[in-house]
Parts: sequence; structure tokens; C-alpha cells
Amino acid sequence: MYYGKKRFITIVAAISFAISGISLVSTAQVRSILDNGALWVGDSFIQCKDGKPVLNNPYLYIADGYGVRLHRITNIDDSTEIAFLNRSPGQSGRLLNLGNLIIWAGHRIFIAERNNNNIIKRFEGDFEGFGNQFDDLISVTSDSLILSIDGILEIVDPENPEVILSSNGIGYNSIIVGDRIFSIKTILDENYDRTYQFRVYDISDLESIAFIDSMDIEYQTNHDVSPKRVGNTLAFQHVYGALFVFLDDELNIADTLQWSSPNWVNGLQVIQDSLFLALRMSSSRYEPYTGMVCEIFNPSRYPDNTHIATFELPGSERLTTYDRGDFCTADDSLLYYFGKLWNLSDFNNPELIFETPRLAPPSAFISHISFKDSKLLMKRSGFLVLVDLSSNDEPVIIAQEEGDGHGRSLIGDMEESLIVFTPGDSGTIYSISEDSVMQYEYTINWDSYVNNIRLKRVDETYYIATTSRNGLGIFRLHTNRATLIDTIETIDWPGGIGWTDQGLFFANDNTLWWSDIIDDEITVIDTVHFNAGSSKHILINRDWVAYGPNLWSIEENELVQEHTFGLNNFNRNPRAIALYRDRIALHNGTQDGSQHNIVVLDLSRGVYTDTLALILDGQVSYMHGDFIWSWSDHALMKFYITGDYVHSVDAITPVTLAEDFYLASPYPNPFNPSVTVPFFIPSPSDVTINVYNITGQLVTTIFNGRISAGQHNVSWSGNNLSGARVSSGIYFVRLTTPAFANTKRMTILK
Repeated sequence: MYYGKKRFITIVAAISFAISGISLVSTAQVRSILDNGALWVGDSFIQCKDGKPVLNNPYLYIADGYGVRLHRITNIDDSTEIAFLNRSPGQSGRLLNLGNLIIWAGHRIFIAERNNNNIIKRFEGDFEGFGNQFDDLISVTSDSLILSIDGILEIVDPENPEVILSSNGIGYNSIIVGDRIFSIKTILDENYDRTYQFRVYDISDLESIAFIDSMDIEYQTNHDVSPKRVGNTLAFQHVYGALFVFLDDELNIADTLQWSSPNWVNGLQVIQDSLFLALRMSSSRYEPYTGMVCEIFNPSRYPDNTHIATFELPGSERLTTYDRGDFCTADDSLLYYFGKLWNLSDFNNPELIFETPRLAPPSAFISHISFKDSKLLMKRSGFLVLVDLSSNDEPVIIAQEEGDGHGRSLIGDMEESLIVFTPGDSGTIYSISEDSVMQYEYTINWDSYVNNIRLKRVDETYYIATTSRNGLGIFRLHTNRATLIDTIETIDWPGGIGWTDQGLFFANDNTLWWSDIIDDEITVIDTVHFNAGSSKHILINRDWVAYGPNLWSIEENELVQEHTFGLNNFNRNPRAIALYRDRIALHNGTQDGSQHNIVVLDLSRGVYTDTLALILDGQVSYMHGDFIWSWSDHALMKFYITGDYVHSVDAITPVTLAEDFYLASPYPNPFNPSVTVPFFIPSPSDVTINVYNITGQLVTTIFNGRISAGQHNVSWSGNNLSGARVSSGIYFVRLTTPAFANTKRMTILK
């Protein structure tokens, strides 16, 4: 098995073991090896779901909404269990399996290796000139070729996959056999009517695809399903059946056979190494669901009848979710489908050996989140939830809505014990009771559609600012009602709005107003114009105002345009999503293949290109100190900004670090009560990690021993060699190996 030396900095906690009372954490989960200048601390509110699985008995991989989960099938006292082992967080897509390697893709491609009960990423990225269709991986061959609709990758070295052929002519339903590609191509005429061709291509020189032959076929396409192979027989699933293609020894087409199903086909797999299994519904998709049926084919019987068995899957009538894609998987005599596992060694007696509603941890659909100070307001399965992010540990739910919920919420705001949100046609006021329950108070109706809303306390009075097609409206809140006190009409529908102690800011696509509420009237302080900008949020602190790609400094009664962040690689303007002191976070699509990336910049030197961190897959974000929380499509991610960004030409090119030892900055820093020290070792080595005080005296030894190659964390709780707590102040952590030594500074606070 190949293990190269190239590594990327991403320090992640997964599996810990005690060494002399010190916790040493080895890498198992890696959110993204392309993150730069930020350490992934962990995830919360993960949306798990059973997605497309791959069974490699006894291991089961499941692509869920936030990466890939690893499970293991075990037999204990004649009872079968499927245990969750580990996950590889990040993007998600169709899974391909080759030995211990698992390959999947979203906006970029991932290659990971199962090492015992862990999934360790070996590669993550994209390829110049290879398009951006990694979510359309099709199949993998035993000689390490990955077929995509954009071409062919070779993964002999999983840490250095190579593009050996680029082409956009490959169909979704394709498979490599020897030096040929067999593919089903959809043909659209001038009226967009579809016909289908079975095509054969020659790839013997691996320089270009040579078309060999084609024939028209009856087919109903299904892009979600990879073709399957048993010997020289290929099987292509379609909506109501399958096409079997028989090849001779020279890989020429000897014959084809169409199998028509009476009902919808949900999957096609190879079972017992030599048989095809087609999984279909027992009833029409327009009739009440009654269960699943297996059809078994033995291609070795050709030209005699290859169909050898039909049987119902016991327990499948209890399935609550079914679809027509690659949601079933088989290996040996086992079939897995949406939380159920069957033993099909005897077709006359199929046995359901494991059943659970879901293998994933419990989760709920999260949407429409808003950050303010250290609070997060979000919708979870249609209910409002208020979360406190101020702890260094897990986020804490401090209040939540009870009752029916409001699933249509668009945006919200919070201030002390009041919450306001808009479901699209009004503003709704909630209070937080002493027992942490959000209680509905009343609704504000102003216009047929409320676009944005903000809540602010001024002295002892609460106000709401809301925007709609009428412009900006200011309401004063009372115990059981709200009073409209002033409005401003704008030419264009305003969108962005922000309200802090610096004032009330609102904007449309080309104008920003800075105002204040004086004697219950909107008083405009300054108005500025700009060329590009669109966002729900205007970000404000003592020195800066950010809206869309625009940045202003706050002077005395004047906004001064400082910078407009330029177009990114998707020809879109970046958008400011978080602002903390002299740091700004931009939502920015980049060349790595992710359309939801965060670039954190330092504004203190007035350069506007001083990059601190690049974080992949983030969207709405909140920064405080050296930490940043960001919402991906399926989880709330937390990062520590290390200040160790490895500079490249610009902030949108992921950087691979040198193949060498590395000591990252401790975090959090300053700290109390404990600190984490990340480091990287390129090969097994003797390692000593000591802590010294400011006079150079040894305080304690965190770790002393031999350690395996990879990324690791050690933690220090602030105790000396005697176990006593050290005083506050500056300390130094030093990593020493026979080939490397480095020191980082850290500060303890009381």
C-alpha cells in the first residue's frame, strides 16, 4: 500500500489516548485538507441522512449530507449489528470503492483510505482543465482508473491522482472494460425529444477517445446508477428494467438482452460475485407502497434464460423512504437498503438480519440562521432555536420554540430576551420565558412582503427596523403591539439592513444610508453610492461598515469608501459575511472547486489582501477573537484562526505545505484553562514537547516518546511537573525531534 510524504495542514481531533495524564489526539477526521490558516475544531448540528451507500463486507460506507460515514457489520451471539465507526466530514457525493480506498466528489474530488476503523483522507482537490463535474463520477476499475463524464483519472498513488484522459463526450451510464468504454448516450433532436445510443470507445493509447461503434437502443435513462459487470456481461439499469450486453473475448458486442420490469427499478447490484440483482417495487409508483422485490439473473446461463429467481424482501414493506438511484448496495450475499440488511445466500429463504430507521445519529433539518454577538438564531425542523456560542466547548441551546413552528422564516434578529423574525409577509415578535421557552407575542403587519428585519434596544425602548417594497419602516414595540413611527421611501427595494450603537444602516443595490433615530424620527447622517452590492446583512463595528463587496471606514459623520473586493473566479463579487475588529470574512468562490469558501483578511494595515485564512465550504459566519463559526450546507463548523496562512499568489489558490515537520500555533491563545498544540510529523519519529516559562526554566513535559507519521494534537491544562497550577503569564511550547525543533508562544489568563 502506498504512503507518500505529501501532507496538508489540517489538525483534527478524533481518537484520543492518555499518555502520563496528557491527552494526545491522532488524526482520523479531516474536514478539508485544503483549509489554510485555520484549524477545524469541530462540528455541531450535523444534518445526517442515509445517502448513497457502498458495501464492502464487513464495512459499509454511507454518503450523507456532510461527508462519508464508516460502519462495520458485526455478528454477536447470532445477532447482526451495524456499528458506526467514524466519519470523514466535508462534501458528499456518489461513492466509489476500490479495496480500502473510498472515492467521492462534490465540487471537488476526495480520495480516502480506510485504515482499520478510521477513514483518512489521502487527496482532496480538482484538476486544471478537467471541468467541475466531480459529482458525476461514474465507476472505478480494478486497475485504479476512475471514470467521470469529464475523462479518466488514475489513482495508482491515491495521494497523487493523475488525469490521463480528458473528454466531455462520455455519458453518465458508462463503464471501462479493458481498453474500451461502453456507454449509453442520450441524443436530443431539435424538438428535445430523446433517443438513446449504446456506444463503444477505444482508449488503448490513453491519449484520446476513439469512437468505434454505436447502435440505437430502447432505454429510459437513469443518471444515478453506475453500470455493473460480471465477467464479460454488462448490466445497465434503467427506470423500468435493464439492458444486458454480452461481450466476446475480444470485447466485441456478441448480443444484447432487454429485461422489462412491471414496476419501478430501484437498484442494480452484483451479488455472490457472479449474479445480477435487480431491486424493484412490488407495486406501481402510482399505487400505495407495498414493498420491494428482487429479480436475480445468472449471465453464465446465456443464451439460455438468465433469469433464475424472483422473491420479495421480507420487511421491505416497512421502508419509509425509497428512490430509484444507487441507494442499495450488495457484497457477497448481503444486500443493504435504507437501514435494512438482508442475507440472500438462499433465494428461497431471504432473511432480514438487521433493521433500523437510520444508521446516522439523530439530526434535524437546519435552515435560515442568523448570528448576533455570541448568539445563533436558527430554524431546526421548522422551530426557532437560540444557541449560545460563547463557550469554548459545544454550543448550548438556551431557548427554543414550542408549538407548531414557523417553517417559512426568512431572517431574524435578537436582543436580550426578545426575538423577531419574518416569515415573509410580516414581522413576528417572540419573548423568552424564564424556563427558556420562546413565546409568541404578536405580529407586525406593514406591507404585503417584509424583506428584512432588525431589532434594537435604545435606552429602555425596543425598536424594529424592517424593509419592504415600501422602503424602510421603524416600529416602536409595546407590550402587545407595535407602532409605526417613521418611514423612508426608496427608489429601489432596499435589502440590506444593520443596526448597532453606531447607528441604523440600510441599503439597496447601489446606495447605503447611515442614519439614527432621534425623537422617533429617522435622521440621515450620510449617504454613499456604490456600483455592486447585494446582501441581507450590513456588517458594522466601531471602525468599519461592510456591505456586499464594499468596505467603508467610519469617520465623524461620514462614511469613507476604502475598498471594493474584486470579482472572484466565478465572475461574482465576494460578499462580506463577518466582521470583527480589523478582521473581515468574505464569502468567495474559489478555484478549488467549492462555491462556498471563506477568505479571512486582516484590515489593520490597509492592504486589503492580507490573508489570514482560507476555509472551504462555509457560508454565513460569525467571528469573535481567533474563532470563526461558519454554516455549511449540513453543519455548523468551528475554526481557530492560527495566523499561519501559507501565502500564495492570492487568497484563492490552495497551498500544499512542504513535506516536513510542522508546529502550529497553540489555540486558544490566550487560554484558560487548557490549550491545544497541533503539530505534523512526516515520518515516525521520537518527539519531545516541553513547556518553558519566560526565564527559560522547564515547566513540564507534555509528551516524550515515539509517534507515528501524521497530524496530531497535544493538550496542556496549565500544570507543572508537580501537578500544581502555574501562574498567569507568557510560556513557550517547544517541539524537538532528531531532525527538527521549533517553539511557539502562548499566554495563560486567570
